Amino acid sequence: MSLPPLAHMPHLRRLLVPEEEAIYTMKLHPLHGWPWLVGAVLVAIVGWWWKPLWVLATGLFVLYTLALQNFEGVVTTHRLLLRYGRFGVSTEGILGEKLASWQVEQTLLQRVLHAGSLRLIVKEGGTLRPLVIRWLWHPFTFIEALETLQMPPKV
Repeated sequence: MSLPPLAHMPHLRRLLVPEEEAIYTMKLHPLHGWPWLVGAVLVAIVGWWWKPLWVLATGLFVLYTLALQNFEGVVTTHRLLLRYGRFGVSTEGILGEKLASWQVEQTLLQRVLHAGSLRLIVKEGGTLRPLVIRWLWHPFTFIEALETLQMPPKV
């Protein structure tokens, strides 16, 4: 199975070293943060009768889109690069040998929508740290790309 075309990654592109190439760009599902979106729609409906509530609805919609705008993830030929967060944005570079394991969790709704939560276990020194990405779009395609990091190099 071939991987989909690469998405735009404005912040992580400049972190790539010259011999490194992007293999797969990951995206969050549009329903990531759906409670914020539902809240924005409900407040906007009530705001139809009382116009000042549209300011609150706009604020809730901005909170919904903030996580989608701040998330970038790319699997490269050497490592996994992540940029995530709603208010405090973090950037990480994780080498393939630092990934201990992964686990995908899907509810029935997420399975139908081709989404899921991904739990990566990252080795740091002598400890294991979980990294959870919720509502990842096409998590098994991401795992397929991630497996290329853990394959031994061809000689």
